[in-house]
Amino acid sequence: MSDPINPPANPTPDPTPAPHPRGYFNKSQLADIQIAEDIHTAAIAPSHAPALLEEDIDPAFITLFDGKLQIVRGQISATGQNAEDKITASLAATGAERTLLLALQGIQSAAKQRARFEAMDGDPATNFQATGYLIGKRLNASRPKLLQNADALIIKAKTETLPGHKPAKIVQIEGKLQAYRDDKKSQTDTVEESSEERIARDKIVHEINSLRIAIQHAADRVYPYTEEENRPQRVTFKLPLDRAMAV
Repeated sequence: MSDPINPPANPTPDPTPAPHPRGYFNKSQLADIQIAEDIHTAAIAPSHAPALLEEDIDPAFITLFDGKLQIVRGQISATGQNAEDKITASLAATGAERTLLLALQGIQSAAKQRARFEAMDGDPATNFQATGYLIGKRLNASRPKLLQNADALIIKAKTETLPGHKPAKIVQIEGKLQAYRDDKKSQTDTVEESSEERIARDKIVHEINSLRIAIQHAADRVYPYTEEENRPQRVTFKLPLDRAMAV
C-alpha cells in the first residue's frame, strides 16, 4: 500500500536511446540481396546447374551474378550496416579518385594479410599489428579527408614492410595520389557524393534483382508448377507453387 505522507520518488527516466545508425543498404534492399544470395546458392548446386545450363544460365552468367553480389558483400562487410564513418570507398567513385582508392585499399589489405600471417605463431609479442591503417574507416568522406588518409597510409606503407608493396610500388601509389591532387574535376565533386552514392547503391541492387529474376524464370521453365515432384525445387528457387512466375 502506498504511503501518502512519503510518496515514492519518481524513478529516474531511462536516457533517450541513441538512434540506430543507418546502414548503407535499406531493409528492403537487404532483403533483396538475401534472396539473391539464396538463388545464387541454388543455381550453382550440382543438382540444378546442368538443367539451368540448358536455359542459358551458363558459367558466364553465374560469374556476372556473383560479381555483382561480391560488390554488395564487400559493402555489407565493410559497413557492418553501421554508422556512416564505417562505410568504405564509394561505389560511385570514378577516375583518379577510384584509382587512388583501390591503391589505398591495397595497402590496407596487405596490412591485414601480414597481421593474419604473423598471428599464426600464437605469440602476441611478435605479431604485426594493423593499427594505423584506417581499417573499417571511410577513406573518401570528402576530398580533404581522402588526401589526409592517403598521406597517412603511404607513410605507414613506407615505414613498415607489407606484402606486395616494395618501394617501387609505393612510388606508383604516390603517383596516383598526385594525379588525384591534380584532378580538377574531383575538386568539385564532393558536394554530389551523397546523391551519387545513392544512385550507385540503387543501381547495383537493381542489377542483382534483374539477374536473380532471370535465373528464377529459367528455373520456372525447368521445374514447372504443373508437376507435383517439382515442389521442392520451386520452394528452393522461391517460385509460386500453383502458378507460373509472373514478375
